[in-house]
This record gives sequence, structure tokens and C-alpha cells, in this order.
Amino acid sequence: MCSGDTEVLVCNGDTEGLVCNGDTEGLVCNGDTEGLVCYGDTENLVCNGDTEGLVCNGDTEGLVCNRDIDSLVCCGDTEGLVCNGDTEGLVCNGDTEGLVCNGATEGLVCNGDTEGLVCNGDSEGLVCNGDTEGLVCNGDSEGLVCNGDTEGLVCNGDSEDLVCNGDTGGLVCNGDSEGLVCNGGTEG
Repeated sequence: MCSGDTEVLVCNGDTEGLVCNGDTEGLVCNGDTEGLVCYGDTENLVCNGDTEGLVCNGDTEGLVCNRDIDSLVCCGDTEGLVCNGDTEGLVCNGDTEGLVCNGATEGLVCNGDTEGLVCNGDSEGLVCNGDTEGLVCNGDSEGLVCNGDTEGLVCNGDSEDLVCNGDTGGLVCNGDSEGLVCNGGTEG
């Protein structure tokens, strides 16, 4: 348990059950962080090991995950969150302005607005419940579901079975969009 700020804290071993109540500016975890819970802001948190069950209740500005983040839950804003590994089961309850996913985002769920969300890997099963203004998918987005408005959504890869329940004003699909379904208005 860390009650105060852990500026430049470095964990080389596993931190199973680590709880940080203060800000973790510069926290570096080289081992697995199964069950890591951060209640304060995690500015520039870097996780080189697996973060199965990582829970961030504060803002995660600059959070970088180099390994797979099975079941990562972010309750605060994730401005500048970068995921280089697969984010299977990633759940973002806050806004994800500038979220960048370089790995596959199978099962990624965004409950807040994802303005500027960029997915360079396949986003099979990506679910966006908030508005996705400026969402860019460079990989295949088979099964992408957008429940909010997708004004300015750009799909450079195939978007087979893309489902848009909100308005898709300005939706652009540069790849094949076999089975594209738009239940809302498609102005533009």
C-alpha cells in the first residue's frame, strides 16, 4: 500500500495487489501488476509486464502499456493513453481523447466519448457507447459497433459488418464495407 505520492517508483518484481492512493507520476512496473489499483492520477505510468486486472480510478495521462492488458479498467480520463500490446477486454468509462491502440483491440469498450481515438490494429468487436467524433480505424474493424454519433468516422481498412446506431454524418470508408448497417441518419 502506497499512501503518498510514488514519484519515480520502480517495481521490478510482481506487484500483485499493489494499491496506490496517491499520484504515481513516473511509476514504472517491469513485472506483472495483477490486481494493481491506482486511486490517484498515474501520469506517465509505464507497464512493461502484463497488467491483468489493472484498475485506474484516476486520470491516466500518458499511461503506456507495452504488454497485453487483459481486463484493464479505466474509470478516469485516459488522455494520451498508448497501448502497444493487445487490449482484449479494455474498458474505458471516462473520455479517451487521443487514445492510441497499436495492437488488436478485440472487445474494446468505450463508454465515454472517444474523440481522436486511433486504432492501428484490428478492432474486431470494438464497441463505442459514446460519440466517436474523429474516430480513425487503420486496421480492419469487422464487427465494429457504434451506439453514439460517429461524425467524421474514418475507416481505412475493411469494415465488414460495421453497425452504426447513431448518426454517421461524414462517415468515410476507404476499404470494403460489406454488410455496413446504419440505423441512424447518414447525412453526408
